[in-house]
Amino acid sequence: MVVQLAHADLQHYISRLSREHEEIDEAIACQDSEVARAAMQLHLTNSRERLRQAHEEAQAQRG
Repeated sequence: MVVQLAHADLQHYISRLSREHEEIDEAIACQDSEVARAAMQLHLTNSRERLRQAHEEAQAQRG
């Protein structure tokens, strides 16, 4: 499945992913396993939602 994003959407997507990864990295660097676990769980939840939305958009484009 290939989903094309508008430039602004792509920039927002990359920025959001970067923030999520930074939060995970910072928690690991601080050796805070609870915060790292929560940040990773949020990242996975967000990733699943992004994938679900992309799938729905791809289905809608196909008609």
